[in-house]
Amino acid sequence: MWRSMFIALGIFLCLVGGEFLACDHLVLRSAMRDPQPEPLVKSASFAQPVAAPAERKIYVPRDWMPWTLLASGAVVLMYSLRARE
Repeated sequence: MWRSMFIALGIFLCLVGGEFLACDHLVLRSAMRDPQPEPLVKSASFAQPVAAPAERKIYVPRDWMPWTLLASGAVVLMYSLRARE
């Protein structure tokens, strides 16, 4: 059981490190929006109500993060895949 957890952790670290190599920044968007109450009287206009934009945060990974994540994921994978008998 522990072996499978470490294999999954190593694969996850390698994937995140590879993603950080490929992208310059991440745009994180909040999925939660304030509920807007329905108007009691409907107007005859065809304009749709404009929803408030979701809050966005930009995350810029540091220069050392992709290589560190890739290396640590590879070390964890090699350690967990070695033959134990």
